[in-house]
Amino acid sequence: LALVESSPYFEALLAGAFAEGKSSSVVVRSEFPEHVERALHFLYVQFVEILNMSDAIEMLACALEMQLHSLALFCGQYLMECE
Repeated sequence: LALVESSPYFEALLAGAFAEGKSSSVVVRSEFPEHVERALHFLYVQFVEILNMSDAIEMLACALEMQLHSLALFCGQYLMECE
């Protein structure tokens, strides 16, 4: 439920007519697979440890890919504070 409420991407995937919505498990494909687990964890705790600027940029790209707006804002704040 948290995924559906947090992202239009997951809403379409899980609550829409796609086969994933009827499955007990879903495989999330991403250009940034190393960040997917951390991005999903962020939805539950509203925090993610960002290691450096490069990590923040990749995490931001992952957030945008999955339409996780709260994570994108979090990463954007980190990047603004780094300057």
